[in-house]
Amino acid sequence: MLEVSGPVMSKALSHFARHFISPTFMREWFPNTKQVATCSIGCDDIPSDTHDGCGFHGLWDISESKRYIHNLFGTSSCIVLVEITGKIKAGSLGARAKEARVIAVIDYDPLPVIFPKAKNYPPENVPTLAKKHFKVPMLTSEDGQDLIVIQNTANGINMIYNGMWYANA
Repeated sequence: MLEVSGPVMSKALSHFARHFISPTFMREWFPNTKQVATCSIGCDDIPSDTHDGCGFHGLWDISESKRYIHNLFGTSSCIVLVEITGKIKAGSLGARAKEARVIAVIDYDPLPVIFPKAKNYPPENVPTLAKKHFKVPMLTSEDGQDLIVIQNTANGINMIYNGMWYANA
């Protein structure tokens, strides 16, 4: 059973040489660990109000994370759900946060989607490797999206998902 109390967002990670890294900033993600963001230009207050670079980036809509992977041709990528804590800069499509930890992996393998005629897929796809690495459950996209909506609404996060506006009541 997932133990989560904070807001949740989806995030794309790439698998390279037995490590899981953010595809844009090349930061490694570790199992059973709350990650703490740093800023490459030296901001002390993360995420910064002065620029949009620092903090852990993620999206509210899992389908947008899938689109991000496809745009990168991220055949060795996966989508994880992260619980975000600390300072959070929430927008309608996603957020940047000071702290994050992986809480689940989405059961979605981009390799056969991006290259449908490819042969000899690896015996374990990247989401399965991520599930083992992070020691977290694997969720369907639908269950993961439900968790995002429930947690974020409960935590007062306003967001857009599937063209609908979800606001804290």
